Amino acid sequence: MKEQIDILYRIQKIDSVIKKSEELKKRSAEEMQVAEKEYRKAEAQHQAVQDHVASFEKQRRDRERDLAEIQGQKKKVEERLMAIKTNKEYQAALHEIETIKHQIKDKEDLILESMDAMDGAKAELKKSEAELARSRSVFDEKTQEIEVELKAYLEDVDQQRQERAGLMTRMSADIHKEYQRLLKAKNGRAVAVVSYEQCMGCSMKIPAQIYNEVLLGDTIKFCPNCNRILLVDTESNPDGEKAAG
Repeated sequence: MKEQIDILYRIQKIDSVIKKSEELKKRSAEEMQVAEKEYRKAEAQHQAVQDHVASFEKQRRDRERDLAEIQGQKKKVEERLMAIKTNKEYQAALHEIETIKHQIKDKEDLILESMDAMDGAKAELKKSEAELARSRSVFDEKTQEIEVELKAYLEDVDQQRQERAGLMTRMSADIHKEYQRLLKAKNGRAVAVVSYEQCMGCSMKIPAQIYNEVLLGDTIKFCPNCNRILLVDTESNPDGEKAAG
C-alpha cells in the first residue's frame, strides 16, 4: 500500500504541473490577444491617418488643377483683350479678368488651406508611426517571451506526462477510480499532504488517530473535512513525521 500511496503522491504532483501548464497556456494566449489587439488598434489608427493625409493631398491636387484651369481662362481673356476694338468690349473683358482674379485668389487660399491641413495630418502621421512601431515592438517582445517561456515549460510537462503514463500502469484499478473521481470533484487536487495533524488541502485539523494512520501508510485515508486522500510529503520529509501523542 505504501507503494500505491507513493504513486498517488507522484501522480498528483504531475497532475498539478499539468493543470498549471494548461492555465499558463490559457493566460499566455490571453496576454497575446491583448498585445495583438493593441498592435492592431495602432495599425488601424495609423492607416486612418495615412488615409487622412492622402485625402488632403488629393484635395490639394484637385484645387491646383482648378486653379490652373482658371489661370488658363484668364490668359485667354488677356489674349483676346489685345484684339478688342470697341471700348464696351474692352471694359467687359477687363471686368471678366477682374472676376477671374478674385476666383484665382479664392483658389490659392483653398490650396494654402489644404497644405496647412496636410502639414497637420503629416505631424499626426509621424506620431502614429512612432506608436505603431512601439506597439509592434511590444507585440514582438511579448510573442518571443511567451514562446521561449512556454517552450521550455511545456517540454518539461511532456516528459512528466510520459512519467505519469508509466506510473498509472502501476496503480490499482480501485485507487485509480477514486483518484480520478476526486481529481474532478476537487478542481485538480485529489490528494492533500498532512502536516502536524493538519490537512493542507483544506487547512483543517484532523483527528489524531487518522493522522497516525496516514503516517503509517498502511491504508488509504481520507480527510474527514474535504474528503481528499491524505498522505505524507516523503520528498520534503523522507523520514516522515512523528506520530501524534
